Amino acid sequence: MIIAVLFILTGLAGAYIEKANDGFTQADRAAKMVSDEINDSIKVHIKGAVKKEGVYSLTDGDRVADAINSAGGLSDSADVEKVNLARFIKDGEEIFIPTAGENFSVTKSGVVNINEADFETLKTIPGISDTLAQRIIDYRNENGKFGDTVEIKKVSGIGDKIYARIMPYITAQ
Repeated sequence: MIIAVLFILTGLAGAYIEKANDGFTQADRAAKMVSDEINDSIKVHIKGAVKKEGVYSLTDGDRVADAINSAGGLSDSADVEKVNLARFIKDGEEIFIPTAGENFSVTKSGVVNINEADFETLKTIPGISDTLAQRIIDYRNENGKFGDTVEIKKVSGIGDKIYARIMPYITAQ
């Protein structure tokens, strides 16, 4: 009986000391590791000039090149000059790889690439006037390509309200 009580007290003391050391028990740390792995997983849809179009699970922090590798690599007709292979990807993103000679300002899904579109194509976006189309082009010329669509809000005259209206019609890839 005394041995059983000592065994239980030793176990409780060990658990107390472990928890006191860093505030987490072994079980807490294991649960956090699993949670971190789940939170680091993202899904992207890659299509166009790749060997296997589809939705792929990647890791937060991966780049367009990693998504292409997951899709089996580029097809022979791919035009990678129009794609930033080093760009970080985001969960839920659609990545389109164009073929050589393809007009990349309007993607196959019908959205306008704000990094490639000319004045007339930008005006086809609902909510983009002549003035805003020219400001987008001027902004690109002065600052380079948009890293993502949210950056278009840096263009004078495009705030949250206009961005919410145009968001379904634009891409920055």
